[in-house]
Amino acid sequence: MTEPASGGEVQRFIGLALAAIGALWIAFSGLCAAGMIYSMIAEGASHPELLVWAFGVVIISGISGAMGYGVFVVGRGLWVRK
Repeated sequence: MTEPASGGEVQRFIGLALAAIGALWIAFSGLCAAGMIYSMIAEGASHPELLVWAFGVVIISGISGAMGYGVFVVGRGLWVRK
């Protein structure tokens, strides 16, 4: 009986850690964007620039969320690999 190499367990652990980090990254990017937009709305400012700032917040948090999704996909690939 041969034992499997322990490198597979380390790889799965690193993959799980990366998947968790990616999921948290996505969640916090969305929460940050929601908080920023809520604070803009709560101020009651009705400037035309508000829409531009809100669009900028969504773009920046979207890029950050996409990076988090990339980390999640890499982590899931390492975690599920057999």
